[in-house]
Formats: sequence, C-alpha cells, structure tokens
Amino acid sequence: MKGLLRKDLYMAWRYCRSYLLILLVFSVLSIWGESSFLLSYPMFFAGIIPVTLISYDEKSRWNAYAATLPCSRAQCVSVKYLVTLLCILGTTLVLLLFQTIGMAVRDGFSADRYMLTGCLIPAAGILVPALLLPAVFRFGAEKGRIAYFAVVIAFFVLLALLDLFLHPEDAAAPAGFLPTWVCLTALACAALLFAASWMLSVLLYKKRDL
Repeated sequence: MKGLLRKDLYMAWRYCRSYLLILLVFSVLSIWGESSFLLSYPMFFAGIIPVTLISYDEKSRWNAYAATLPCSRAQCVSVKYLVTLLCILGTTLVLLLFQTIGMAVRDGFSADRYMLTGCLIPAAGILVPALLLPAVFRFGAEKGRIAYFAVVIAFFVLLALLDLFLHPEDAAAPAGFLPTWVCLTALACAALLFAASWMLSVLLYKKRDL
C-alpha cells in the first residue's frame, strides 16, 4: 500500500505540478477578492487529480501490470481515495492560510469566512471525486467522461448558487452566511458520501475486466 501511494504521489508531482500554480494564483487573488469562485476553482482541480492519475495508469497499462503484483484491487482503489484526501486537505490548508492573510489585510478576522473556507468549500470539493470516481473505476477514464461532464456542470451550478447566497445583488444587504451547524453538517454529509463512494468503487472495480 505504501508503494502504491508513493507511486501516485510521484505521478501527481510529475504530471499535475501546474495545479500548484493554479492554487497559488487563486489563493493570492482571494486575499482581495470576495467571490467563492476563487476558493472553489482550485478545490475543484484538487478533486479531479486522482482521475488524471487513473487516466495515466490506463494509458500505460498499469492496471494489467498491477494485477501481477502482491496488491489487491481494493488497495489500488483505496490509494486513489487517499490521494484525493491529501489533495483536498492540502488545498484547504493553503486556502485557509491565504484567507487569514486576506482577513488581516482587509477587514479583520471572521469566523464565517473560516467556516466557508474550512467547511463549505471542502464539502463541495469532496462531492466531485465522490460522484465521479465510481463511474471511472467501473467504466474507465475514457468511458467515464460523461460522468465527468455531468459532475463538472453540477459543481459549478452549486458554486453559482453558493456565491449568489453569500453575495446578494443588493450591495446594501450584508453577505449571507450559513449557521455553523449547517456548515459542519454539510462537511459531515460530504464525508459520508465520500466513504460510501469509496466502498462502491471497490465493489465496482473488483467486477471490472481489465
């Protein structure tokens, strides 16, 4: 399992380094920006990094090679979910850091802003791999593109609704924030969906012909 994780982390560094630039640029812009898009966009990319790794695995026929190694299909699936968690956690920490800088520079610290960055944005980001990975493990990265486009559309619709709620058109109205318990519940529900997706992907990948 440790070897599989090291392999995927190496691949992520080799093929997804441009994501670090995206994360840095949007994090810096979020210091002065109020749009949740600046926070959600890098989180979206963090959620699809494992799908990119699966695509490279399939191109190199890694799946067939892995079948000859002393590792189970469940481990091959699990390592992608672990990489997903690491990417989302790392992205969340970076965004929180820059949001702290932004609040210090602009209008002081805000618990609501922390709840948005630390709970709602990661919850939305978790939904992307949770909904996408089962289809990719069942049908492959190429055939799973239909699910990819559906998840992309759903993610940005959710983002638009969130941004509309947090930043109403009436400039005189204060930005709306959900109660703390709602934010925590949203994150908990996303985590449960992620766990269910993990188990479903294991079952689907075991039945798949390589």
